Amino acid sequence: PGHDYQPEQASNKRKLEEHEHEEAFPEEREAKRQRTPVEAAQTGKRGAHMKERPEQHQKARNAQQHWAQKAGELRGEWQQMRMWEKHDQFQSQIQMCSRLHIKSQHECFLRQLQMALVEGLIRLVDGKDFSADDTQSFLGWTAFEVVPSRGAEFRRRVEEMFANPPQDKTLNNTLRRAGLVPERGWGEAWSGVCAFVFDAQKRAQYSGKE
Repeated sequence: PGHDYQPEQASNKRKLEEHEHEEAFPEEREAKRQRTPVEAAQTGKRGAHMKERPEQHQKARNAQQHWAQKAGELRGEWQQMRMWEKHDQFQSQIQMCSRLHIKSQHECFLRQLQMALVEGLIRLVDGKDFSADDTQSFLGWTAFEVVPSRGAEFRRRVEEMFANPPQDKTLNNTLRRAGLVPERGWGEAWSGVCAFVFDAQKRAQYSGKE
């Protein structure tokens, strides 16, 4: 006897693979959204068997490979910078990431945040320290704010995680899924006028769409 096969688990896995591909290659998602009603209807008729076409699985694998490769690159940079020496919480945040089996995209974002902090692109918010509670933080991060003079550089760092230049919505969703959302508007947060603050409800809301 083995584990019972659960169709819904297979379906959820396929949705996750499709989502990771779209996050890595946002231009394909945009092209999909711009289809005419007739094209959409034709695609819908083919949907049942298209999900099983080899190229769909290949796209999902490409996305997974992209994020895995990017995570590997950032691990190398992290090691070269000896990041574990830069702050006493950095190593424990990485360990938290491993313990929770966080996907590669979130690991990439975590390492980018840590390096951006060390390099002065972002800073912590007074009164909002790192937390050991993974339910009330993004892998220890409760808030941060962009240094206004370094805003464009920080944004570019996040954009460079993707295989192709992401649209604003894709970029903002990266932070929403981490639960780090602006105190006010997105433009204000990216430019350093206000902070990004952890919101557990927002993270739960957007994690459900992964």
